[in-house]
Amino acid sequence: MVGSDLYGLSGKDLEARWWMEFLKPTTAKVIARFEHHSWPNYAAITRNSYGKGEVTYIGFMPSDALIEGVLTDTAKRSGVVWPDAAQYPLIVRSGILTNGSRVRYLLNYSPENRSVPKELIDGTDLLTGKHAASSIGPWGVVIVESRNK
Repeated sequence: MVGSDLYGLSGKDLEARWWMEFLKPTTAKVIARFEHHSWPNYAAITRNSYGKGEVTYIGFMPSDALIEGVLTDTAKRSGVVWPDAAQYPLIVRSGILTNGSRVRYLLNYSPENRSVPKELIDGTDLLTGKHAASSIGPWGVVIVESRNK
């Protein structure tokens, strides 16, 4: 078990799977420790400053829910925030066009229509030339040029 109530998780979501590293950080902040009778003094997840950013290190194979929590927290700490609805089967990628506008590639990896959060479709659908729709059809793709640079 790793910590308790980490990222709002509990029980099986906090269990280490398959392997564990015995981390003894010297400069890193400990985010979670193993709660194990034989290895109570070892860190499980650490965070350390590096250059202008930071590094989060996970010393075990986490559950899917825990890795989602760690990655979401790490992304938010670096200023990347996505709406909760932007997760599988709705995949979002982004970049910057040569004109300086943000572009988002929205992919629906499912056989059903998917709603798209408003903040992801605020702009022009580059495939149709129209304002982006609020949903993506089955197995669909939408490429949105944002109005905000």
